[in-house]
Amino acid sequence: MKNVALILFSVFTMLLSCKCKKAVTEADSVKTVSDTSVNADSSSALVANLNDSSPMQESTIVEYTANTRGYHLKIKLTQNELAYTNQRDSNEFTKVSLTDAQKAELQKLLKEIKAEKISELKAPTQKRLYDGAAHADLTITVNGNSYHSAGFDHGYPPAQIEKFINKLVSYTEQN
Repeated sequence: MKNVALILFSVFTMLLSCKCKKAVTEADSVKTVSDTSVNADSSSALVANLNDSSPMQESTIVEYTANTRGYHLKIKLTQNELAYTNQRDSNEFTKVSLTDAQKAELQKLLKEIKAEKISELKAPTQKRLYDGAAHADLTITVNGNSYHSAGFDHGYPPAQIEKFINKLVSYTEQN
């Protein structure tokens, strides 16, 4: 009799915990959809200014992530700000204050990268395959089109994006 009661209690607990996770997931997706709609409204206003000749226009977003079992780094770069987080699955980013010279340098380095070709870049090392380095990825979004790099080792990016990645990461390490 005790075994039957224990089994029923376990099944009941599992069912409730699944509903709880589902409710949290649904709440997150609603939040994401509402955040996206706000960003879409603001980005549509920015599209009008696309005649600007700067290489990193307001509609360009750069995301760099590096992950391993015990390490996480996510960096977001837009025209106006650089922010990063070391917390996995966190939306709380630490903002980095950049001088105009630093912004110009990042823009110059980004201009040298052909976003359409980053998926074809080959990693110079394979340390991420045996936990020798964090697995890193670069995503460049230009005018709504996202370009994803092939995976590479954090600290050892492909030569074509090495200067940009190293400069981007160095600004987060200064804080």
